[in-house]
Amino acid sequence: MQFAAGCLALFAGLALYAQSGDPARGGRSAAPQPKLELKCGAQDNCAAYATTRAGVRVKAYQGYARAAGWRRHGGNLAELRWSCGSPCSISLFVDLDKGRVSEQMQDVLAVDAARALAAVGARRAIEVRRIFDGPKPLAKVERDFSPVAAMPSAIESVQFNAAGDLVLNYLKGAAFTPTRDVVHLDLKSPAAK
Repeated sequence: MQFAAGCLALFAGLALYAQSGDPARGGRSAAPQPKLELKCGAQDNCAAYATTRAGVRVKAYQGYARAAGWRRHGGNLAELRWSCGSPCSISLFVDLDKGRVSEQMQDVLAVDAARALAAVGARRAIEVRRIFDGPKPLAKVERDFSPVAAMPSAIESVQFNAAGDLVLNYLKGAAFTPTRDVVHLDLKSPAAK
């Protein structure tokens, strides 16, 4: 009988502990969650705001933004992306911890939120850039991309893997041959191989 009473007391204590973090039940409140806002009016004139974890509201963008939308990358990085034609897109990023806003980037193909990197279509190459350090590339990946009007159209997919490499699936050369490459990024040297 004492064993059963002890188990009941233990379970009651665990239930109270589980509720202690719930503000609706009188517990402590959690840190404020980041908030992303987008308000668009006539002629796609938009204002975009991000509220950081500290509760600071940052104006990320004001201006023309057709088909705009927010996208979260991990816990502290948000991307505002809008169309500038087909297949063109413009992106900017907000650090939801520090309130930093990046410069605008055209044709972002992949994001590594953990290292704050973006793979960006740049003429006939892919450049890897630090999101908050401006347009200077850390690495440039050149391939025999198929001859299309806009290079991103030759890209089937791009992503950063867990090892930090860039995984490319693209159409190669005039024959439009599907090709897969894994590019090791040595971010200390001026160009990737």
